[in-house]
Parts: sequence; C-alpha cells; structure tokens
Amino acid sequence: MKRTFPFLILVLACASLAMAGMELTSAKIYRKQGEIAKAMEFYDQAVAKEPDNAEAVFERGELLGIIAMDQAQVGVRKKIAGEIDDPQLAVLEKMVKDFDAVRAMAAGGDKKAQKFEKKIKTISEAYWWEFYSKAVDAEAAYRSLEETRPADTAVEVRSKSMETQAGEDLSIVSITALNPDSVLQAQKDALTVQGLADATTAIMLDPKHWSSRFVYAQLRGFQTKDAGFVAAWHEAITALDNSDLKTTDAENYKHNRYYAQLQLIQNYYAKEDYAKTLETADIMLADDPTSVEPVQYKAFALATMASDEKRPVSERDSLKRVALGALDNAKVSNPDDENILFYIGQFNLQLADTAAALKAFDEFLLKAPSDGAVLAQQGVIFLEGGPSFNNLDMAIKKLEAAKDAEPENGAYWTNYGIALLRKGQNEDGMKAMEKGKSLLGN
Repeated sequence: MKRTFPFLILVLACASLAMAGMELTSAKIYRKQGEIAKAMEFYDQAVAKEPDNAEAVFERGELLGIIAMDQAQVGVRKKIAGEIDDPQLAVLEKMVKDFDAVRAMAAGGDKKAQKFEKKIKTISEAYWWEFYSKAVDAEAAYRSLEETRPADTAVEVRSKSMETQAGEDLSIVSITALNPDSVLQAQKDALTVQGLADATTAIMLDPKHWSSRFVYAQLRGFQTKDAGFVAAWHEAITALDNSDLKTTDAENYKHNRYYAQLQLIQNYYAKEDYAKTLETADIMLADDPTSVEPVQYKAFALATMASDEKRPVSERDSLKRVALGALDNAKVSNPDDENILFYIGQFNLQLADTAAALKAFDEFLLKAPSDGAVLAQQGVIFLEGGPSFNNLDMAIKKLEAAKDAEPENGAYWTNYGIALLRKGQNEDGMKAMEKGKSLLGN
C-alpha cells in the first residue's frame, strides 16, 4: 500500500491537469466556432482549475476584450457584467485584470507568459487609442459648440450609448425644449458625459498614460471646476512627470506641464485661493522664470491680499511692498496691461510714495486716457498733495477731464469746483459745486 499511494496521488494530479487542458481545449473550439458565451464558460473553468496557466488567462482576457468591443456581443457583455451601468467598462476591467496577471507571471520568469506580453501591449494600445480618440473628439466638439450661436444648433444631441436587452444602441435623445440655449446646453452636457466616460475607460486601460488624463481633466472642467477638477489636473501632471516625454521630447513636456499648471492657477485665482495661487505661480516660475502668466497671477494675488481691509494694517503694508515687486516684474513681462500700472500707482500712493504713484498713473493714462477714477486721483494729489505736489493748474486740468469722462459723478464735479474756487474762478467754481451737490443728492 505504501508503494501505490504516491502513484495514486500522481495519477490524480495528472487527471486534474488533463481536465484543465480539456477545459482550455473546449474553450478554444467554442471560440473558433463563434460560440462566444460557451467559450467564456470554459475559459472560466480552465482558469479556475489552473490560475497560473498563462495561456488560459491570456486567452480569456483576449476574449473579454473582443466581447467588450464587439457590438454584436452586447448580450454576452451584459451577462458577464451583471447589473452594472456600464457593462463595457466592467468587461474591459476584467480583461485588464487578466492581462495584469499574465504580466505578473512574465515578471516572475514564466516563459510562456512572456510570449504573450507583446500581444497584450498591442491589444491594450489599440483599445486605449479608440477610447482616447473618442474623448478627444468629444472635447473638440464641445469647444466647437462654445463658438456656436444657439439658433444654429440641431434639435437632437448624442448622449452616452445605452444598450438595451435586445442589443440596440440608443444613442440619440430628442430635445423638445424650445429654448435654443437649452438645446445647446443639452448638446454640451451630453458631449461632456460621453467624453468623460471614454476618457475614464482610456485611463483604466492605461493608468500611466498622461494624454488621457489631460483630456479627462479638461472635460471635467467643462462640468464644474471643483476639487475633482483640481485632483484630475494634479494626477495628469504626475502622469506626465512619470512619463518618458521629458527625455524624448523635452519641449513638448515643458509645454504640456505649463498648460496643466495654468489650468490650476487660473482656477485657484478665480476661487480666491490666493495662497494656492502664489504656490502654483512659484512652481511655474521655478520651471520657467520668463513665464508671463504666473508673474501676473502672483502680482494680482498679492495685490488683492494687500487690499484686504480685514488684514492688520502692518500686514497689508508688508504685502503691498511685496506686491509692488511682483507688479514691477509683471510690468516687464506684460507692459500692455494697464491694470498692473493701476495697482502700482495705488500701492505707491498708499505707501506715501506720491512721485512713484503719479508716474505709474501717467503711464496708465497713456493706455486708458478716459479713466475718470485715475484722473480724479491725480487731480486730488495736485490739489491736496502738499508743497511738493500742489499745482492748481494741473488739478483743474485733471479734475475737469475726470468729470468730462464721468459727467454723472458728483464727487468729481465737487472737487473740480473746489479747484476752481482756489484758483479764484469763483463763478465757475460755484456752478461746479452746485452741480456736484445735485448729483450727490445733497
């Protein structure tokens, strides 16, 4: 008995292997005959008996991909996925799981598994490209609709493909709203939903590929710029940094990283998160000190913080000095932005550097000669600026230009009248004062 027991174990083991081989052989036959559902049943049995059989696991994954991508296999797809909103995604996830298992076997030295790696790469890249391309198309179509007049829109829009039990593809949804704006918005919403679904599938197929993460983040921004939008862009940047683009195409890498950071800094500034705005600006400037946008966002974030009356005076004054340095840099990078000059003038005036303020305001008025507020500020400086800046003729000139620019502003008329009275032009001065009084409701 002792001599036959090991032999019995050996026989049982061989029988088990033979059975597993029979299941795999049956799966191959059914697949060749086009009986996909039956083939899948036998592949499941083969893998269950031999989970380390690279051939069985690979072929099951390959068949799962075919089932996911072939519209004729909707019924099989639903049967495999069960009660899930997106059966195609669910089946592709199973495919990826099988392919990952084969890759793990290959990494562990399984020679048979290593033979399947190239096929897995080819299949995965083809499917990735299909979903990525559809996501890009959705993004492009959305941008096109952004430039479309509502009256030009059609009354039908494409929505996310929905599969019925009969295998029909219901991808057209009628829009009955009479409002053209509603039709346009419905089209845009449908494109965003479908694009996000396709981008999500592309990311699942290749989590490391930065391109699909970029288009996903872009589409996410079309919906709402929330925490998920921010997270999507951070994930996109991480994927980009981990890619080989930095070494294979440094210029393209730099361009894409800058673009992603720009989406973040614009969002932070719009949400009045000035701390994050400054942090992102510094990151961008570390990458490229000559970048225009981060310089400006940094300057305006500091300027806004410095103007916040809820902050202590000492802190605001300190911020104004820091902001002036940033604004001077912004002026160099973008000399055509009059808003930069306006802030430079304001902060210098508040920090008692009147000469610097007047100089900045003069530069501002070369770009915006009819700005009543700045003209009036200069007029008041010349009217009340003390011995170094008192100049009644300039005060009258500036205040006259201010009230001409904004003839309904009572304060401008009043200050203009005061300047005329001080000059001895009493009749005109009194008329201007009366005009100002009536406009102010006094």
